[in-house]
Formats: sequence, structure tokens, C-alpha cells
Amino acid sequence: MILIIFFCVALCSYRITHGLVSGAIPLTILDHPNQRSLHTKVVPRTGGVAILVSILSGVLAAWLMGYAMPAMLQILVALLLIAVCSFIDDLKGLSVLSRLCVHLLAVGLVIHAGFVIHNIGTADFQLIMPSVIAIVLTTLFMIWSINLYNFMDGMDGFAAGMTIIGFGTFAMIGLLQSDLAFVCVNACLAASVLGFWFYNFPPAKIFMGDLGSSVLGFCFAVVSLWGVSANHFSIWIPCIIFSPFIVDATYTLLKRAFAGERFWEAHKTHFYQRLVEAGNGHKKVVLAEYALMAVCALIALLLVGYEHVKNVQLVGILLTSGLYTAIIVILNNKLRS
Repeated sequence: MILIIFFCVALCSYRITHGLVSGAIPLTILDHPNQRSLHTKVVPRTGGVAILVSILSGVLAAWLMGYAMPAMLQILVALLLIAVCSFIDDLKGLSVLSRLCVHLLAVGLVIHAGFVIHNIGTADFQLIMPSVIAIVLTTLFMIWSINLYNFMDGMDGFAAGMTIIGFGTFAMIGLLQSDLAFVCVNACLAASVLGFWFYNFPPAKIFMGDLGSSVLGFCFAVVSLWGVSANHFSIWIPCIIFSPFIVDATYTLLKRAFAGERFWEAHKTHFYQRLVEAGNGHKKVVLAEYALMAVCALIALLLVGYEHVKNVQLVGILLTSGLYTAIIVILNNKLRS
């Protein structure tokens, strides 16, 4: 039944995206190239509509089949708040403060539903935090996750491919933990982007826009918190899975902040942007990013499978950190030469 839902959601995403690209669905919001863009042609950025409709269809189907996530109504209200805000931003633009207020309201609904990071640690060591600190940390994690997708949705096929790999990995973790609701919801999230991905892979015929990226960032945060609250994994596991996003965005933001730049504004200094600008091409860079995320997903799956073996998770976190340290050093040296 989950496979049937998966293929129906993927087909829904594909058909709606096709309609948006072909003009059969008369919704036109165009992304015009500027000095911060990697693309050189005008491309529609309405793919988020296909992604959102497919997510809602999939989650509804999962609920009807008995695979509902906890506090689903509150989560859906929060999701729609993010979606409406992001769609308005795609249409005419919103201030940073306006977007932040809506994001905080959505986060408040998720926290009220009981999705909170109460501890940080590994299977060997848990640091239990006071409620106030836990709420602040959860808020920061969710706001960062929502904006993370926005920052990293700047290359053909990048955010879409990462979504398929990432939520597909979450679904596999759900299988390992025998949680079919977790499997089904994550399979639906992956499928909602799979149909869109066929038109977004380089050279992209459509972008997901702020609507798609913000909704997916929100879903990443909620699924991560759901997995933590259900004791499927520690918060480090989703961070490892999506580390190609997290490391690039966090490193670049901190670098720009320390340099005194307006780090909240659009720019072209992420590693993936610099690699494309250096002449490597969208397809080559995005395939390398897919390979990196596949490796990180495999590491995460192994850590979940051996979570009761002493110090395994800690070693995995340290190895992943070492891997990225080496990648950052190598790329900085390469891009300076």
C-alpha cells in the first residue's frame, strides 16, 4: 500500500509539473537571471506548487490508510502558513521580518504539538536540557532548516535530488524501526519531489521557488523532530544525512558574518556556486553532491543500525566531521588556484 501511495504521489508531482512547464496550468512566476544567479535564461519558479499539492495529497492518503503522523492537524496548519507566506514572497516579495514572523508562528505550532529537542548527545551520552533551552534550541533548528533550503536551492537539480535521497533515507530508517507511519510520510515527501525532479535536473526547465524550498525545509525539520521524539535516532542523524546542505550553508554564513558582510542577502559564495562558476558545470557538480549525500546517508543508516554498540555514533560523528574538514580545505585550495 505504501508503494502504491508513493507512485501515485510521484505521478501527481510529475503531471502538475508538466502542466506548469507546458503552460497547460496558467500560473506564471518567472525567475529572471541576475548577478547572483547561476542560470542565464528566464525559468518559471512555480514548481513548489506541484510539490505542495503532492505533499498534501500524499499525507492525506497516508492518513486515510492509517499512517498518520502525530499532531497531524497542527503540523498541516503550520505547513500551510509557511506555504502561503512563501507563495506571496514568490509573487511580489516579502521583507525578512515578515517572513520571520510567519516562520516563528509556524514553529510555535510545531513546538505546541510536542516536537521539541529535549536532549543532545549520542546513544552513549545524553545531555538533558531545561525546557526553556530546549524550546529555544528547537526554534533555532527549525528556522535554520526552513532557510537552509532557500540558501541551497540555487543550482539545477540540487535541492530536489537532495530531498529524494534525504527523505528516502528517513523512510529506510522507519523500516528499520518498524514505524510504518514514518515510512509512509517520508516516502510521500520523497515522491512529491521525484516527479518535479525530472524537469529540474540540469538543464532545469522549472525551479521550485521559495514556496518549494521553504516547505521542504519545514518538512525536514518536522521529520527530524518526529524521529527524535519517537526515539528512532538522535538529532545528529538527520544532520549527517543532510550535511551537504548544512555544512556548506553554515560555513558560508559564518564566513560572511565574520567578514562583516550582509550574510542574510542573496550571494554566490556557496561552494556549489563557486564550483559551477569555476567551469565545472551544473550536472557535474550536482552529481558529485548526490554522491556525497549518498555516502552521508549510508553512514547515518549504519549509525542507526549499530546505535547500541558503544561509541559507534560518536566515532561516526567524528569521521563525518573529519571528512568535511578535508573537503573544505581541498575545495578552498582548488577554488583559490
